[in-house]
Amino acid sequence: LLCVGLYQKPVTFQGSTSAAIRSLPNGALTVPASVRWQSLCRAYNEAAEAMKAHEAIKNPHRYDSPECEAHEAETERLATAEGEAFDAMMLHPAPDAAALAFKLAAQSSFIKGQHWPTADKIAARLAADAATILPKAA
Repeated sequence: LLCVGLYQKPVTFQGSTSAAIRSLPNGALTVPASVRWQSLCRAYNEAAEAMKAHEAIKNPHRYDSPECEAHEAETERLATAEGEAFDAMMLHPAPDAAALAFKLAAQSSFIKGQHWPTADKIAARLAADAATILPKAA
């Protein structure tokens, strides 16, 4: 681990991220309304997969060797890219209920209850998404 809040595990779902954002809880399918949303999900999925693949390669190099430092630099680069893609996706308005459900699952899986620098902005965005998408109580 590099530091709390910088390095997080990718969201894991059965199937791809794009499939997850299209599945409603009842199993019905929907297509997210926003091309931008789809692009953000694709970027996050690619960054998470790159991080997952890199994690699978255990650092075999001696501590403080140039190879170890290069491996750690790559870990930091990939973790940063994943975190930035996560923030971009989470701070974009959810176009529909399936996207909101995906964002809630991603938030829970990615952050895992740890501090995240944009957690307050993400919470506000999720609340705004819910207020826009979910039916109003009578």
